[in-house]
Amino acid sequence: DVADLMRGLAAGEIVAYYQPKATLKDKRGWFIDGVEALARWQHPRLGVVMPDEFIPLAARSGVISDLTSAMLDQALRQIRDWDAEGLRLKGAVNLPPSLVTDLSFPDRLAAILANNQLDGSQLTLEITETATMQDPTKTMDILTRLRVKRIGLALDDFGTGFSSLTQLYQMPFDEMKIDKSLVINIPHSREANTMVSSLVELGHNLGLTICAEGVENRAALDLLAILGCDRCQGFFISRALPPSDIPSFVSHWNTAMITSSIQNVG
Repeated sequence: DVADLMRGLAAGEIVAYYQPKATLKDKRGWFIDGVEALARWQHPRLGVVMPDEFIPLAARSGVISDLTSAMLDQALRQIRDWDAEGLRLKGAVNLPPSLVTDLSFPDRLAAILANNQLDGSQLTLEITETATMQDPTKTMDILTRLRVKRIGLALDDFGTGFSSLTQLYQMPFDEMKIDKSLVINIPHSREANTMVSSLVELGHNLGLTICAEGVENRAALDLLAILGCDRCQGFFISRALPPSDIPSFVSHWNTAMITSSIQNVG
């Protein structure tokens, strides 16, 4: 219930796990250079509770703003700590609809970045297209102020709604995330392959970076490279990991990519 969620948030039980994101570097392969922060509730009685179970409750009860602030604070502190260890990763955090129309949010976020001595370019905020439709004028004001601070803005779950094209060229996004419902089918569906290919081309023509979600096998990863997709994430690369596991994972994955690219050249 809401009281338990508020108690858990106050007790620091809501923690960030990080799903690696890979970028296609020339023809050398996919290299991990970023992570998406995803909330996990380490409940004293129920164990690890997944976000599907508590994010809707947080959104309905108004706790979502505090939860997002906690996630931003954790993620930015973690990125700063990895920076200090010589591991430079860009972090992404989901932004709920309520904060897309909160005019005080850009300044609050700037303060969190400053506290962690980070540049805005090391953060991307992921926003669903439905969130941008609530109050387009206010949303445009807020997103523009965030882009001025060099913070990345990704249009999340693209391909699941109806107003996408308008949002894409009117709002100051710099990344489009193709929804996993399309990506998951590209190895065995000509229609899904055509859709993803068209979205990559459309996004590139609008000057956007394209990220594919839901990469679950090698066939999908290889097809995305052929289609010219820029970034990707999914279970084939890795599930969301606790922060302590990220440095070794990134090292192993990127070393394997370097090795395979050298062998291919040879």
